Order: sequence, then structure tokens, then C-alpha cells
Amino acid sequence: MKKYIVIAASIITLGLVSCEKMLNYPPNGAILAEDALKTPADAQKLLNSCYDVMANVFDGSYQNLAELLSNNLATPIGLDFQAVYNKETNFFTPTTNGVYADLYYAIYRCNSLLENFDLIEGLSDADRSRMEAEARFIRAFCHWHVVKIWAQPYGFTSDNSHMGIVIRDKASNEPLPRNTVAEVYNFIVSEMDVAANTLPSSNGNYANANAAKAALAMIYFQMRDYNKAIQYSDEVINANNFEQYSIDRFPTLSEYTIRLNLNANSVWNNASLSITGNGGVVATFDNDNNDTIPIEIAVPMVSGVSYQLICDVPGGKTSNISFDILNPGAEVVYSFGGSLNNAGKVLTTFTAETGGVPALTASNNKESIFKIVSFSNDVRTDDFIGNYNASGVLPPNLTLWSDAAFAASNEVEVPFVQLINQNSADKRKDAWLANSGSQITLTKFQDKVAFNIPLMYQTEMMLIRAEAIAYVQTGRLNEAIADINAIRARAYTQNNALSNNATANEVKSAARKEYRLETIGEGKWLDQFRRVAVESNTSLKIRTAPWNCPGMSLQFPNNEFTSALFVGNPEGGCN
Repeated sequence: MKKYIVIAASIITLGLVSCEKMLNYPPNGAILAEDALKTPADAQKLLNSCYDVMANVFDGSYQNLAELLSNNLATPIGLDFQAVYNKETNFFTPTTNGVYADLYYAIYRCNSLLENFDLIEGLSDADRSRMEAEARFIRAFCHWHVVKIWAQPYGFTSDNSHMGIVIRDKASNEPLPRNTVAEVYNFIVSEMDVAANTLPSSNGNYANANAAKAALAMIYFQMRDYNKAIQYSDEVINANNFEQYSIDRFPTLSEYTIRLNLNANSVWNNASLSITGNGGVVATFDNDNNDTIPIEIAVPMVSGVSYQLICDVPGGKTSNISFDILNPGAEVVYSFGGSLNNAGKVLTTFTAETGGVPALTASNNKESIFKIVSFSNDVRTDDFIGNYNASGVLPPNLTLWSDAAFAASNEVEVPFVQLINQNSADKRKDAWLANSGSQITLTKFQDKVAFNIPLMYQTEMMLIRAEAIAYVQTGRLNEAIADINAIRARAYTQNNALSNNATANEVKSAARKEYRLETIGEGKWLDQFRRVAVESNTSLKIRTAPWNCPGMSLQFPNNEFTSALFVGNPEGGCN
């Protein structure tokens, strides 16, 4: 039987950094797979395209849906957002349907790669093993994010026999029935296990072993297998070494200036100047004459990222050059003037700053474990900026829930604004909250254009470990307290340390509070709210609706109902 694969006219070359589409799901036009996948480069391009779709869906699109289902946001603007917020989605809701389709686009592309390795000539065993592990990582990560908001959570039934989502482990659009939540989680864990045991420890902007282990820590935490959550978070934390850094996990682009000088000692013949960092070359200058010098060139860079300045004079030739690098504050941070005859000489390594304020180097900032990468010419932040930004003419679509009169029966039910206002020393309040008329806005993403989006990071691992320890390894409470206090030392203007004598319940409470505050706007709190409900309080409500009411699971798109075996989610029943 012939294998088919859908190919666009242009194939991307860097994962997480291009908006071009390579494969479509379901296929609506195809060529033979053996014509599309011939070389290792073809396989890598297909793998990169999987990351590409993943970057499109985690640009805020998925995160916004999860936030709307939680008790963090106020009534939104926009019919689709209101349908999610009010738990009234149906199979014609465009926004939810688009996110669902994108998650399965990525899964389909991964399946296409996994099924066609035998067509690729010259692929080394090491590269095949790495690519397969990356594809399994993406496939599992996407399945996990589908099941979390299109099905009731793990633990909703005692044996998790309630309906989950369709497991798609083949490149097919064949109509299929839903698998149970137990089957879906078993599949996800088995895929992530392969990734964790196979991926390299370092893999550039792409998934590595620590990313898979961090995912397993998060997944087991949701499954309330706290010992496994501790095991994997231990491995990630011990590998990363937490350091004090800014509360801002979303570094912006800063505009540097490269000033090329012309004087008695500068000729520039044969010389090529390039700046590399953040996963690739960000600027180049080639010149074989002097008619465009002197000149100043603006170069956007991501604050906190380490860059290399490389000068290349090939063929043993000599070039006399002179240039300066100016930071966003117009201060000269590097100057060079002299003769070079080196091929690919690294002149200096420097760290991008914001407004002239030094930032940590990428090698020292251990916060991000796996992230979506943005470049100045390829920004993956639209759904964060476009929906939270209150600095434009129109009001933001998404604002924070504030209700001082709300009677919460449990600490996790408290409106977000009231939660963050509990401590006046919390730096996050001033850094992330603002007033827009009668609304409280989230400024975490405001006035930013391009920034990386961390999907897994060190703070999250520490808070997961701290709460899990308080459940099942109370002999390590001192470590849990130290994790929480390391984060509080960064987040508060004065000492708010948790007591060294804190009880297990106090550690749980503190870990949950810091988790919710740290992750606001990132679509993560809903998972923890529902986990707590399953764990210890089935009467919890999200705003005024039961945490497990039918509308808490988004409705599937209409095309899934083409199979008589497919059963959708019940609608309504949340008011």
C-alpha cells in the first residue's frame, strides 16, 4: 500500500520559528511519502514542522481557553471567549475548534514522521533515535493538553473509565471513538517515558531529556502519583540548579545598534560580521567596499540571552575593521578596531539587556526548561498580547476576576485579585496588575512584542515538588519549605518566608498559592484546581459553578461526529 503525505510548496527549516504550514490534517491533497521523505534533511524539516504547529497553538491560544475555564478571569469580551467562560461551547465554536485542530495537526505530523523512517536513506541511528523521541514527546504533550480541557479530569471517576479523547497514533483521519481517560494517560506516560530515556541532555531550542522529565513530573502530579512527581521533579531541579532571577519569565526584544566605523584603520574589504544567539543568526553584514560606511544597523535581541559576535575573513585574507555595539540605553558595550585574518573568529560574547539594565546570561538563567521561541521576524505571542493588552484604544478581551464580596469556602476558590492583594509586599502585584476603568488588567504581557513562552520551568518544578512532598514524603518537608522560600525571596519586597516548622498542610497551602500567583495568565491553574477538588474537596466551585459540571469540558468540533461511535460531551448544566 502506498503511503501519502501532504506537502506545502515551501518547507520550513527551523522548528518553533516559522509560520509556514508543511502538512495539513486531515489530508486534502497528497503526494507519495517516498517522494517527500528521502534524506535526513527532509526528516528534520518534517520534525521541525511539528514544533511549528505546536508554537502556533501555545502562543496564548490554548492558555487563554484554560484560563477562561478557571477562576482567574473576569467575564471576557468576545462571543467565543464568553462561551468558554460560561461553559456553553458547542461543536460550532470557532476558537475552541481551531485550537483542537492545531493540537491534532501537530500529532498528525509526528505520526507521519514516525511511520516513514524506513524511506529515509543515510539517516544515522543516533539521529533516528533523537527524531523519534522528539516526535513522541510532541505527540504526548499535545494529547495531554487535549484531554485536560476536552474531558473531565483524571480522577473524575475512581478508575478513570470516563470518556477522554481520541488517541491518534497513526497518520490517519479515520473517524474513531473516544478512548477512556485511563487509556489516554497510559498512552501519554508511555510516550513520555520513551522521550525521557532517549532524548539528549542538550538539544538547542528543541525538546531534551529534562523537558520530558519535567512533563512527566507535571503529568504524574495531575494523576496524584506524588512519589513519581517528586522523582521526576528531583531529577530536573538537580540538573538545573535554581538561581535568583527576575519575576519576569517573558523576556522582550531589545534593540541594539551596530555602528560600523570608517577611519584610517578601517577598510572592511572581505570582512563579514555576524551575531548569533537565541537559536540562530540574528544579524549579518557583508561588504567588499566602503560606499555604505559609516552606518548604524538596528538589531533586535532578546534580553537575558547570550550572543556571540563573529567576524569572518575567509581565504587567509586580511581586513581592517572598526565598529561599536550600543545597548538600548545608547551606551557602548563593545568596541573593536584592528586587523583580522581569521575565519569565523569569535570576537566577544555578550548578554542582551533591556534599557541598559544588565540581565542574566542564558547559561546562568536556569528557569526555562522547554519554551516556544520568538524571533523579531517570527513572533509567537499574538494571543497573549492581543487579548491582555490594555494600552490600546479598545479594552482588553481578558481581565482578572475581582469580587471582594465573593464568599469562598476554600482558599483555592478565592478570586485572583483578592488573592494577590492579601500581601502588600508582593512585587508581582505592582509588576503585573493595573486598572483599566473598572477592570483589573494583567500586564504580564503588555507593551511587549516578541518574547519566548516557557511551557515548563524551574519555579513550577519546585512548587510541584513542594506540594507533593507535603502529601507523601513529609520527612523532606524542610526541602519543600526551602523551595517555597526561594521563590518567595524573589517575589516579595520583605521577608515572607514560610516557617521552618510549617506543617504539611501549611506547605500544601503555600505551594498552591505561589503556584497560582506565579502562573497567572499561563493556563496552568485550572489543572491544579481540579486536582485539589478530586483529591480532597469534591464540593469546590469555579466561580459559581461546580468544578465538574458538564460544561467544564469543551465540546468537540463537528467533524468528529462523523463517526456513529463518537460521543460528544454533554452541554450546559453549569448554572
